[in-house]
Amino acid sequence: MRRYFRWLLFAGLIVASLAAAQGKVNDFKGAPKQLSESEIAALKEVARKGNLPNFRETGQEKPQPIPWMAIGLGVIAFIVAIPFAMRSYRDTAREVATATAFASSARRPTPKKNDSEALGE
Repeated sequence: MRRYFRWLLFAGLIVASLAAAQGKVNDFKGAPKQLSESEIAALKEVARKGNLPNFRETGQEKPQPIPWMAIGLGVIAFIVAIPFAMRSYRDTAREVATATAFASSARRPTPKKNDSEALGE
């Protein structure tokens, strides 16, 4: 079964490559269009000046507007998340306090009445 699968895969690859080879090859269009002297001069002028017309005219950049929508969405996300965070913190703090109370009472040995040296008396 495995041997047949390999031959079937190999035959499929050959058929696919032959089908791809039947497509037309793009014809060569020739050399690119030659630019005239005026077009070359215009391109050089644009490259020399750069593409900063607003800065050159006013002498300073235009200020970017404040992204109020993004700020508003962030505030809304925090407002929605605050109750969940507070509930999670409260529950976790309660669990830690409970676990600490049980653990500390279990570890602490209770002094006996005749153990005056342990009490420091």
